[in-house]
Amino acid sequence: MVVVLGTNNALELGPNSLETYITKKIIHPEYNEAMFENNIALLRIETTPKSFPRVNEINSLCLCIPSIEKPSKRMSISGWPQKPDKLHTLDVFLLDDDECKVYGRYFKEDKMYCVGDQRGRRDPSEEDIGSPLVLTEGDQSYLLGIVSFSIKNERTVYLKTAPYLSWIKQQVDSNCEEA
Repeated sequence: MVVVLGTNNALELGPNSLETYITKKIIHPEYNEAMFENNIALLRIETTPKSFPRVNEINSLCLCIPSIEKPSKRMSISGWPQKPDKLHTLDVFLLDDDECKVYGRYFKEDKMYCVGDQRGRRDPSEEDIGSPLVLTEGDQSYLLGIVSFSIKNERTVYLKTAPYLSWIKQQVDSNCEEA
């Protein structure tokens, strides 16, 4: 599988793009597909972005989550539509957890965010699973969550990244030793 960095157009890879391969998939050991639990994985790529000549043109996200439990600020999501061309972005807001009660036992308030666009525009679709939920404050962008699941015309559920930071760090550290 190929990963492309430094582009927002899947059909036109320009001089600022870096194409690299996935060398390892690390799936959370307690992942439960039936219950959407621990729906998180990491990908190790062949080439590090630091070795990319135009590394300054690739934006990174901070995993150190600010102490914001219920941000009322606008956040953004991005993803590729079913027929990929340009990267799509959408402004969204955290909603009250009650808005996701439609999911019953699948929605876990301690590990998931209920997110939607309060203006009635498009919510993420199934193709967007794994897309980032980003909060930007000043010059820093934070990865608050990852699209986990949704039902058409319902709110989208994002896995909170904060509860998984120690697992992510452990995986990154152990994979650095293997490299």
